[in-house]
Amino acid sequence: MKRRCALYMLLAFGIAPLLSFAQPPAKVWRVGFLETTVAERNEANIAAFRKAMQEFGYVEGKNYVMEYRSSDGRNDRFPDLAAELVRLKVDVIVVRGTPAALALQKATSTIPVVVTATDAPLLFADSLARPGRNVTGMTAMNAALQGKRLQLVRELVPGFTRLASVQNMGNAAVVSAQRELETAAQSLGVKVRLMDVRKAEDLGPAIDEAAKQRAQMMVVGMDG
Repeated sequence: MKRRCALYMLLAFGIAPLLSFAQPPAKVWRVGFLETTVAERNEANIAAFRKAMQEFGYVEGKNYVMEYRSSDGRNDRFPDLAAELVRLKVDVIVVRGTPAALALQKATSTIPVVVTATDAPLLFADSLARPGRNVTGMTAMNAALQGKRLQLVRELVPGFTRLASVQNMGNAAVVSAQRELETAAQSLGVKVRLMDVRKAEDLGPAIDEAAKQRAQMMVVGMDG
């Protein structure tokens, strides 16, 4: 949680100077947020953003407003929410996760989009060095670390051979991470059982199935 709050503060440090150079200071800026979680559950991150913005002289309700939209864990809602933010003519959009970023990529090619977390940045950027287009941000590079994680588990759990992987395969970034995980597992002689979880009610049965399959370790994908 502390790490995520820090990311939101960094976003403010990147966004505030951009706003100050673009238009006269009398303008009231509109900052869009496209999130996976409702605002009440994301309050710590929002507070960190407000605090950092204030350090640049931007006060919510005075010279900027936030338009917060959440899919509440449903990726299928992102296209409509992205279109809504575009219709509101926000000046910049902060987004978390690959599905939300891809929805915005289809909705606008002109509004600046800042991604707080993604594992597949090249789906909507030209390159890591020069993102191009209207999208920039940060990546966790999760997929590239899958092999190293399995090696660490082998050291911690002698005789480890059975792994349950709980993933939302509707997320394009998760698909690449799962592929890397399976490749690494095969080289280490580990059997992977995929548990495709796309909504909250799928989670309980997936955990029960992992226990039934006598999984020795469970990997949970980075998906909101």
